[in-house]
Formats: sequence, structure tokens, C-alpha cells
Amino acid sequence: MRHSRIVTADADGAGSAVFDAATVTRASQALAVCVFAPVVVAALGAALPSVPAGAAGPVGPAVGELLGAVPVGFVYAEALPVALAAVVVARAIVTRRATDAVLAALTVPCLLAVAYAVFARLYTDPGVYWGHVLTLAATVPLAGAVLAEAAIAWRFSAPLPEFEVGR
Repeated sequence: MRHSRIVTADADGAGSAVFDAATVTRASQALAVCVFAPVVVAALGAALPSVPAGAAGPVGPAVGELLGAVPVGFVYAEALPVALAAVVVARAIVTRRATDAVLAALTVPCLLAVAYAVFARLYTDPGVYWGHVLTLAATVPLAGAVLAEAAIAWRFSAPLPEFEVGR
């Protein structure tokens, strides 16, 4: 019977000097959290009491004007999915773990959906625009998989409690 040896970046020192495996992993997790952030903000906004119209509030009108100028559709449905996919692919290259390779494979639908969204926005006739919906439909499972992998890695990184049996 023939056995194969799996060599990781930690074992053979093949990791890139520019990217640290832990840094790239945390960056992918942070971008995955950003995908779900609008849902959390919307839920908190519904739960918090409303501010009367015209009230400056604690952040002041300058922050509101700044956020009003942000192209939310572009940032949330095009830039964020591409950044998440790029970091997940970089993570797979740096760490060379099987889990990260599977996550990198999940970036393909995300990148194809972003490519379609950009094409549809630039080159199709006005009408119903499905680009952002398809991009989010491809990005949410990728972000969920990154966060699920982070939760599993966090759970199994802590030592399990030891129990004495049958004394």
C-alpha cells in the first residue's frame, strides 16, 4: 500500500514572505463579516428608537452626508465580493490547506457573478437589473463558508476539557 505525505506551508517553509497565513485568514474572516454587516445594522436599526427628522444626533450631519456619497451598490455588490474572493484565493495559496482550497473553489461563482454584474451595468439596456442580486446570492454562501470554517477552527483550537473515567 502506497502512502502520500501532505506537505503544508508551515512544514516546508514555502509560505510567502509578503503574506502571513494568519493575517490572510483574518482578512478573509473580516471581509466575510462585512458581507453580513448590513443585515446586523438593519436589525439594530429596527430595534433602536428612531431619531426625529432634522436632529443632528451623536455623529453629526457631516458623517451622514459622507455616507450618502458612498456608492453602496458598487461597494457592497461588486468591490466587496471581489475583495473577499481575492483574499480567499490568496489564503489558499499561502496556507496550502485543503479547507482553504475548497473555499477558493467557492470563489468561482462569486467572481462570475461580479463579472456579469459589471457587464450588465455597463453594456445592457435599462430595465430590471439582476446583477447585484446574483452577486449577493453568490457571495453570501462564500462568506458563510468562511465564517463557518472560522467557527470550527476556533472551536477545535481550544483544548477540550479532560474527564477522568471510571476511578
